Amino acid sequence: MRLRLCLGLLEAAESRLGYRFVPLGFDDNVSVVSSGVSGTVTDVHMGRLAKLGKSLRERGLRRPDLFAYPGEAVLADSILIGLPVDDRDLARLARRTVRVGGRRSTTIIEPANWDREVQQAHAEAIAAIYAANLPGYRDARQLQVRMLSSIPEAWSRFGASYSTQLAEGIFPLRLGPVDLVSRNLYTQLIAAVAHGLTELANDAVYVPMDVAHQVAELGATGITKDMLRLMQSFAVVDGRPEIVGKVRARALAHVSEYLHYYLAPKVESTKLVEQQRWAAEELLEQAVNTLAEIAKTCIDRRDLQTFTLVSREWRRILEFWVQENARTYLPDSLDKQLAVAVQDAVSRLRFAVFAWLLYRLWTSPLDTIWRQMAEVSKASYRSVDEVVNAARMADPEDGPQSIFADWLLDDKPPDEVHMIDTETPLLRALVVAMLAADRPDSIPRMAESRWLLLSKDKILAQVDAVAESQAFLDAVGFQSIADEDFKDRVAKGVEEAAARQSAIDEAAVLASEVSDAVRDQVAREVQRTWEEARRGLGVLLSTGGTLHQDEGPMTTNKLELFDWWSKAWAVRADRLMGLNAISTRLGRRLAEMEEIAVYDAWLAAPEIDGSLWRDLSLAQSVVPRAEALLAELDSNGYRSSLLMVSYGFGSQLNLPVSPVPDSFHIRRLLPAVDVVGMWNGLLVCRSARLPEGVMLSADVARWGGLWQWNIAQGSPVEVRLTEFDDELARITAAADPALFHVAMQEADKIMWLRQHVRLTVLAAVEVRTTDGGAVRVSMWDHPQEDH
Repeated sequence: MRLRLCLGLLEAAESRLGYRFVPLGFDDNVSVVSSGVSGTVTDVHMGRLAKLGKSLRERGLRRPDLFAYPGEAVLADSILIGLPVDDRDLARLARRTVRVGGRRSTTIIEPANWDREVQQAHAEAIAAIYAANLPGYRDARQLQVRMLSSIPEAWSRFGASYSTQLAEGIFPLRLGPVDLVSRNLYTQLIAAVAHGLTELANDAVYVPMDVAHQVAELGATGITKDMLRLMQSFAVVDGRPEIVGKVRARALAHVSEYLHYYLAPKVESTKLVEQQRWAAEELLEQAVNTLAEIAKTCIDRRDLQTFTLVSREWRRILEFWVQENARTYLPDSLDKQLAVAVQDAVSRLRFAVFAWLLYRLWTSPLDTIWRQMAEVSKASYRSVDEVVNAARMADPEDGPQSIFADWLLDDKPPDEVHMIDTETPLLRALVVAMLAADRPDSIPRMAESRWLLLSKDKILAQVDAVAESQAFLDAVGFQSIADEDFKDRVAKGVEEAAARQSAIDEAAVLASEVSDAVRDQVAREVQRTWEEARRGLGVLLSTGGTLHQDEGPMTTNKLELFDWWSKAWAVRADRLMGLNAISTRLGRRLAEMEEIAVYDAWLAAPEIDGSLWRDLSLAQSVVPRAEALLAELDSNGYRSSLLMVSYGFGSQLNLPVSPVPDSFHIRRLLPAVDVVGMWNGLLVCRSARLPEGVMLSADVARWGGLWQWNIAQGSPVEVRLTEFDDELARITAAADPALFHVAMQEADKIMWLRQHVRLTVLAAVEVRTTDGGAVRVSMWDHPQEDH
């Protein structure tokens, strides 16, 4: 694993640092740098390697070749670096770039060595705790801090950051070296608490934050996340009452100091570059997430004291800076983007905690601790719009699974499959928070939003559910609110905001135009589906027929069909699935029309005597009748290549057929359900487009062919999208009254047309016949009882 990572990093940095990484061989070089000693490559100094590449580039020479990599065993004459020029100074720099040790690398630590060092440091720490030896513990603590900070330092040498994504990619089950040290640190804190050593416990509880401060500058979010997770455990630790209260408070204080006094100033600082400020914002979100996890654990353990402390922290996070820079009327800037990101993270996570509390309270409305927590949480909601925005972000449709969904999943019994319903508890919390935020004597006026419009019915369902549970209303502190008053204040506010958003959307749709990209997408999808479904053409070409393109004058009788499509779908990029569905349907219908035109030309052939079927029962073979049909063609000089039957024959079609040979190059256009096989040199097919009970045999080569002309961008298919303004809608409604219900008023007809787009599909295709070339029989030309 480590070797693969080293090779990948060295390969990835080639173009950026100006060298070539060739670990499996080398080209001819003017000068080479050898190891000089036997041992193991312990380090590749990337800065010196970059300097070497730059020097050669400035001389107009090609890049140096790097043959070595950390962990590689080398001999004294092993080539480490190749140079395109013989230069003493460059050779000296190259020799200092790769370091070779007489033993295995200390940079790439073997798992056994790492584990041994970690356990030795842990043993020293535990021994110091048992002996109440504070200086000894501090030495062991500092060693463990150094171990953890060395991980991102090693990665930084390769120009990489030990990010959360990288850590999860290397250790998908979170069983890496950081987890081993974290487990030991937790054990040490528990030991200090169990022995009643307050000062040692205070030292132990700070270790994760010490590590976080040291590695944050290196962008090591993969370690800061684990350290904050450890602080989350410290903040809710159990043990001797006289100590754990102080430990919990100190753990929360350390997280707060890290958040407010280390990360927040970096987010605010205009002296830092944009990348550094966003990196600080990412770390700040990690810390806020830790507060949410601590609050959730406090709810489950009914720890009111710690829960109250966490609730105070929500309001302190960049309070004044966010308020000043996140205002909607301010122009876009880096400060505003950062402020909005922080505000959204705090709102989303605080609302998830509130929803979790109400999730517990819904099933246990008499729990006094949870009631007090609800009073503390309600006080933080002062704006209805803030509540709606927080609920919208708490469980987004796209993106990773929300923290609330994780909590619900963890609350279910293990080793079982569960359907997680996040909407119901979140919307229930939204209803309660809106009730807490509005004024008792008025209906809250909410800002309109698309999320509110789409969620209206579900929110109103939760309004009814909450209103019907008086015990729950009592639990959240609304004992004096009558049901009707409650519904009037919240439900009407939601309905009015949704109605305003609907009107805004409607006006925007009517004023917009269907983009060229959407038009092109429809045309491509219609043509693609049409080409795939041209079964009539496939039968024709497979049996000797011809396809003529752009020959002679274009037909004036084009195949044409149309359909209606909601304009709201046509102008919104997120509705392309509906666009593709209707385009596919039109393409298939167009192919069906073409297929019917082909069969109609064949059905114009003469019909032989229906007495062929007179004595045919359902159990009898159709072979004699089919042979008689072929004989009729042969007597007139035709050589049949196709036998087409309708589905009405059912089980009677028991011809002894063989598979279709590969020589039928257009076979891919014939779905297997329609192709029966080969019989006496004929391709036998069924078709739902033939009239019931018809069998048709044709000499396709004599019969004629199909002509098509390109009418739109090199395609025989043209798609027209017609949008309606008031005038065109009025003309269309008058000219085609059959489009509408009889009871519709004139104004309603015009509005309906303006809300829709007409899709018209045309195909310049024509079937032509040069000779009859076919005969047919119908099995229904005699009394029904004879069949």
